[in-house]
Amino acid sequence: MSVSLENQLLATKFYMPVVSGPLISRTRLNTLLSESLKFPLTLVTAPAGFGKTMALSIWAQSLPSRHLLVAWLSLDEEDNDPQLFWTYVVAALNAQQPGYFITPLKLLRSPQAPHLKDILTMLINLLQKSAQDWVLILDDYHLITEQEVHTSLSYLLEHISPQLHIIISTRSNPPLQRSKLRARRQVLEVRTQQLRCTAEETGAFFEVVMGTQFPDETIQQVTARTEGWLVGLQLLRFSLSGHADPASLLEEVRGDQRYILDFLTEEVLRQQPQEVQNFLLSTCILERLTASLCDAVREQSDSQQLLDRLEQANLFLVSLDSKGQWYRYHALFAQALHCQLKQAHANLIPILHGRASRWYDQHQQATQAILHGLCAKEWDWVADLIEQKHLPLLSFAWGTGRHAQVLLRQWLEKLPANIIASRPRLCLTCSAMLWAVTPQPLLSAWLDVAEIPLVASLKKQTHGDTSQPLLSSEARQEQLD
Repeated sequence: MSVSLENQLLATKFYMPVVSGPLISRTRLNTLLSESLKFPLTLVTAPAGFGKTMALSIWAQSLPSRHLLVAWLSLDEEDNDPQLFWTYVVAALNAQQPGYFITPLKLLRSPQAPHLKDILTMLINLLQKSAQDWVLILDDYHLITEQEVHTSLSYLLEHISPQLHIIISTRSNPPLQRSKLRARRQVLEVRTQQLRCTAEETGAFFEVVMGTQFPDETIQQVTARTEGWLVGLQLLRFSLSGHADPASLLEEVRGDQRYILDFLTEEVLRQQPQEVQNFLLSTCILERLTASLCDAVREQSDSQQLLDRLEQANLFLVSLDSKGQWYRYHALFAQALHCQLKQAHANLIPILHGRASRWYDQHQQATQAILHGLCAKEWDWVADLIEQKHLPLLSFAWGTGRHAQVLLRQWLEKLPANIIASRPRLCLTCSAMLWAVTPQPLLSAWLDVAEIPLVASLKKQTHGDTSQPLLSSEARQEQLD
């Protein structure tokens, strides 16, 4: 390569990242990535912070170099120029066997460069003649958005030499005819599920990196809360300095924890177009997402397209069914989004919950409707839902399962007393719920409260004498005894 050409390219883009500091053993990942040598293409796809680059770097550095040459290229936004992209790719390969790819490299930089397909054909033929096997790792491919680059890479994959194995590390699914490659069994896919840290790896991380052993129960809880998110563990390391005890560790595993929140805000949320940011903030109040529910909450009609974009972008969205109808956000991501929503648009939170409540009511899901109604603080609406949708199912809560009774009690405890006092059915329900656990004077007081709206209701329906108590104190005591 000429001096002038070397000066035109950033040499650091060819450097394989060096992982410093103590490392945990992830033998299962190394074994899985070694399978890439059996495939023309390997896609390593996961959201930010799942350790894609680190895993590939550790694996690549462990490979024997005698008959296997590994070329690394770290991509950035400027590489969306097709000619520049392929110049860097060929230069990365040429760096491993200097001079071998000099002809296509010079042609790519020539003012009268041939058609790109002709240069790629030359590259394919050179690889075919090579006595070496090659691994080409393209890191951060999600930064490539130019369709001509995707098309030209697809051409290379269509005619790829058996000596070349391409590994793409990306946050989003690249448009590279994956269905065709899957059908031909020409692609290995390593996704978020494989990259998640196991409980064993989480425990090893704290032991090796922090020099601290936590109880197995604590490690299991941390693994569940982080969902195996590697950078989440690394960020916990900084926040736990001097407080390496189980209680402190579990307290820090939150989406609004300073380091985690900063990372998710800067590296994920703010990297998205404004319409995607708005969608994420508007829907983070939902435990589960489906298109029509998101439409209702946002009062828009394009949620399916946006959910498809999020799934394509691998944006901390977890599919809950095989049909792609229901999703949820990664737990820490949802918490971080909610924190951002509270800071920027706190006034919208009850409005969004109110819309969600009405959608669930329309879809005969009373429990979720009530929960969102409580979050919206729409007390009369919630009271109506409990009376009309929940109490009939519970038969006033007598003789039902404990879980249903606990739910009802929790809801009633959140309702203001004046709302309950204005509704005899709720007053009687409170009496029934408190029968076994409340002192008799307090229970009798609830019955007194219930009697007032009942009398008022009867007066509207009859012209009889309603001046006497519906149930005398003596009769109540007899019933309670």
